[in-house]
Amino acid sequence: MNTTVASHKHAYLCAFVLLLCALATYPVAEIGINDDWSYVQSARILAQTGHIVYNGWATAMLGWQLYLGALFAKLFGPSFTSIRASTLLVALITAFLTQRTLVRAGISSLNATIGTFAIVLSPLFLPLAVSFMSDIDGLFCLVVCLYACLRALQAESDRAVLVWLTFAALSNAIGGTVRQIAWLGVLVMFPCAVWLLRRRPRVLAFGVPLYAASVLCVFASLHWFTQQPYSIPESLIDGIPDLVQLENLAVHLSVLSLTFAMLLLPILVAFVPAISLRQRGLAALLAIGAVLSLAFIMHFFHYSIKYVALPVDWSGNYVTSRGLVYVFGIKGPEPATLATGLRIFISIAVLFALLCFFAFLLDRRRPSPGTLAYSGIAPINSSSIPWRSLLALLVPFTCAYIGLILPRGLRGLLFDRYLLLLLPIGMILLLRLYQDRARPNLPLASSVLVILFAGISIAGTHDVFSMYRAQEAAIDELRATGIPDTAIDGGFEVNGMTQIQRSGYINDPKMHMLAATRLTQPADFPINCQPLWVWLTPAVVPGYALARDPTACGGLSRYAPVTYREWLGPRTGTVYIVNTVPARQAPLQKSSVTSE
Repeated sequence: MNTTVASHKHAYLCAFVLLLCALATYPVAEIGINDDWSYVQSARILAQTGHIVYNGWATAMLGWQLYLGALFAKLFGPSFTSIRASTLLVALITAFLTQRTLVRAGISSLNATIGTFAIVLSPLFLPLAVSFMSDIDGLFCLVVCLYACLRALQAESDRAVLVWLTFAALSNAIGGTVRQIAWLGVLVMFPCAVWLLRRRPRVLAFGVPLYAASVLCVFASLHWFTQQPYSIPESLIDGIPDLVQLENLAVHLSVLSLTFAMLLLPILVAFVPAISLRQRGLAALLAIGAVLSLAFIMHFFHYSIKYVALPVDWSGNYVTSRGLVYVFGIKGPEPATLATGLRIFISIAVLFALLCFFAFLLDRRRPSPGTLAYSGIAPINSSSIPWRSLLALLVPFTCAYIGLILPRGLRGLLFDRYLLLLLPIGMILLLRLYQDRARPNLPLASSVLVILFAGISIAGTHDVFSMYRAQEAAIDELRATGIPDTAIDGGFEVNGMTQIQRSGYINDPKMHMLAATRLTQPADFPINCQPLWVWLTPAVVPGYALARDPTACGGLSRYAPVTYREWLGPRTGTVYIVNTVPARQAPLQKSSVTSE
């Protein structure tokens, strides 16, 4: 009982520390971040009208996320900060539940706490937790389903088995409406749990109809979404890929794999001292692997500046060499936060940790997973689950998830934030493997790296909001003199919000359109002064633009620049207000575009 109470205290600690770290970033900015400007607008409309209204940008269904955001809008006002606070609440619950899930997977409370911190304080999780993106909510749905399936596998009574299976299926069928990929919990993980429990009384008789009902709920929700005005339905495959697409996909997967390894580095580093170099085969493997890894890095470093195979230099959404969260559409190059030499060093460290991990797996002198635990050398958690059951629960989900996101890679839409749903699975497997085959407790180096990553996450997230507040201040400076929003190029997040506030939808022909919908031809701008994705936001015909470079477009305007302070560096950043090159307004399309 005392162990259980202490473990719950560790789970509460995870949520509390996450809250402190989130508040330390000062996540306040009345401006869109990444895609959440679109989601915030839908939450505001839901709070005002009671109806879900899409605007031509969201490919995620959003579902209950919008209702939670609308509730916060009603309680605390419709500001960006108020609505984003709803995601932080979900993130805190996710932190608590993740620690409990790791413990249920057979990981000691202390190791589970370190593993949970490695997830929720990572440079991927923290900035998403203080936005209104749907990734955290999708992760929450997965963790709930995984936790319920583990409880069902470990339940002693037949009634408890059925209760937990029901909860796993229904919670994911409903929760998956926030982000369609989260439905893999009920579509893949749930039937795996039912199969593992097939010998328990009434499990198959109860689980099969429940699975069928869940599948029906999923397809009904998808059908509803595709019929909503201004929704963006996506097909899984867009024809047969060509060689260029396959090559780009291979590079993206390589970089994404390294990014995933970097996020797991606090746990991977534990395997470095656990290997024995006395075996000539392992020593030779490490030497050959080190040479190949170095050649791999140098090859991709010179291959293409866009697809550099360095975890912190890929042009992803959140983890980049420029800091956390890529800002879309501000004129001028964004300076790199991390120097090239440091990025190469981090990449080598990640690859070295991976090599040591694979060497650990190939060490034949070590016992197989679970042997140490059952021999009494390493204490096994009282609620531990056998390796066979754990793999049967996690591997099919992982394969299905990777299979579904690969087509997005062919379209150039494979982002680092998609790794978030795989982090708990990778953490469970690594921690169980380390406990069962190496040592009971993680080394001090793991905790040190978690603290280091947390510092980077806090500083990087702070810098993101500091920069966005500077953009907001620059836009307010223009508004104060009577400049309308439609005459300001504030970056795509700002332009997108202006577009949907003026027209009700983004100018995207892929969306499900009403008969009265009219797509508009955008204004004609020189390529070096054109707003990003100008065809999507024709309502914006800017006379001024925000820039990092004072010489961008038509050069500095009469308005004063706005400076802001960044913690990573540290350094001072500046947002300039520049004139745009005079544009020629193209005529509007006369014919309307109707949906089929």
